[in-house]
Amino acid sequence: MPQNTTPGHNEPDGHTGGAPGEVSEAQVMEALSHVDDPEIGLSIVELGMVRDLHIDNGKVSFVLALTVPGCPLAEFMSKNARDAVKALPGVTDVALTTRGMTDQEREEAFRRIRRT
Repeated sequence: MPQNTTPGHNEPDGHTGGAPGEVSEAQVMEALSHVDDPEIGLSIVELGMVRDLHIDNGKVSFVLALTVPGCPLAEFMSKNARDAVKALPGVTDVALTTRGMTDQEREEAFRRIRRT
């Protein structure tokens, strides 16, 4: 059964409770923290762009919520995010989809930008 990894539900060691040796949510988020939105200059994690992260037997899926629908850099960021996760030991597949942020999500992302 797929593991729905939700922030706040990790075990103390950062592992998400899947099979031993399986990549954890913390590892995926750490890898994604090195992927920047090149127009904004902050990571996709800092901007809250990573949504619906699921890990199941080495298969990682997540949504990349773009600050603007039709973002011209969507493919660039998607490739970088996919490559970062694929590089993790134990990852066998990465499924990434994109969508535009809601107005509320975008407002929160821009609040984060103003704090930096």
